[in-house]
Amino acid sequence: IRVCFPPNRIVYKQTTLPALLAAHTGEWRITPDSDGHTATSRHTAVLNPDAIHRILGPTATTADARTHVHNALSTNSRTTLQHAKTHTENHTP
Repeated sequence: IRVCFPPNRIVYKQTTLPALLAAHTGEWRITPDSDGHTATSRHTAVLNPDAIHRILGPTATTADARTHVHNALSTNSRTTLQHAKTHTENHTP
């Protein structure tokens, strides 16, 4: 679910979660700067401790799960924001 707060903020809640997460919300914010605009993302995630060994293996720790989730969410946000950037640059009059 995404909620837009024009002109510069989108907040969301992920309703279908990967096994390692019990909850995930986030925010995208666009702020003007000297080069045009900067987009940033922020995540709040709650790990599902019962899934750690099943997903990451029997020796995985909570810290391993945190790192795994951080990397996945960061990669997804960078990809989404890059698509938004490309779309905006190609459709701005």
